[in-house]
Amino acid sequence: MEALAIGKKTGNVEMEGSQMLNLGELYTATGAYAVLQQYYQKALELYTKLDGAEGIAIALRGLAIYEFFNNNYIASREYAIKSLEVTDKNNLQLEKRK
Repeated sequence: MEALAIGKKTGNVEMEGSQMLNLGELYTATGAYAVLQQYYQKALELYTKLDGAEGIAIALRGLAIYEFFNNNYIASREYAIKSLEVTDKNNLQLEKRK
């Protein structure tokens, strides 16, 4: 949380976005699916501003997980497809493996 505060304070959008992804992944790993949306949605907004394809792909994948665990399978599939499209368009080899 300290890194997030520093990113916000200094206006470092990349740091803030990265920390939002980290928090989303932390809550995914601990099974706290109810809070995922806020972190991945914010990360998506930040990485969209930065035109950061990898961050966008990860955030979309996180939103797919959130929707899946909330039984919103159609929305989950749509986010997953969008994530794959970003991954393919930008040739993000590491993300293709996830």
